[in-house]
Amino acid sequence: MPEYNYENSLLQITLPTLTSFNEYHRELIELAVNCSSTSLIIHISCQEIEFYSNYPTKCWTEIRDLLNFLYISGTKVAYETLRHFLEIDVIFEKWNGYNIELVKEKNFDVFFGSEAEQSRLQEFNSSRKKASLSEIHIHIFDTKISPKNIHDQNRNDCKLNENPKIYQTVAVGGTFDHLHAGHKILLTLTAWIAGKKLICGVTGEFKSPKLIVIKHSL
Repeated sequence: MPEYNYENSLLQITLPTLTSFNEYHRELIELAVNCSSTSLIIHISCQEIEFYSNYPTKCWTEIRDLLNFLYISGTKVAYETLRHFLEIDVIFEKWNGYNIELVKEKNFDVFFGSEAEQSRLQEFNSSRKKASLSEIHIHIFDTKISPKNIHDQNRNDCKLNENPKIYQTVAVGGTFDHLHAGHKILLTLTAWIAGKKLICGVTGEFKSPKLIVIKHSL
């Protein structure tokens, strides 16, 4: 059983590149899941996300693999520990359009992170203080796995001289029973390549056959 059990939590992870995730980050996610009961936000900071936001197809594979790693790591532990209803969401900083630490509806009880993230988490509380919001408790994890030196080339050093490659309207569809990690990965990837509008078609077992179409302007 976990030593702590918080209802709504946020785990801060900073990645040098989109491909620099490893078992150290998996352990952080496992620790955060074990200490969360209702919802867990995995907040990812990575300069390459902002760098490629106007060229999303250039790093499609990297974004897909990162989302798979984050969601699968979290949901696997949640199911193994009988936390089937733990709501896990991945949010990319500087792409979501808002500061997650200031969203009142999240009702955070704790900010999780490694020792390397402590100053970043303190920045979250400084932002909350400026917005007249209460500070959130910070919990620093001790990990068994040490962070590794990352040798991946940071592609922020590259220059993309071509015109932005982004689709203005993107449609996606499929069957639906409940919103799970697979749906979240699919919707995030769809939003990643959509410039202005995302159309989502949802089919399922309704009283009368129907297709629900959800339009969202980005």
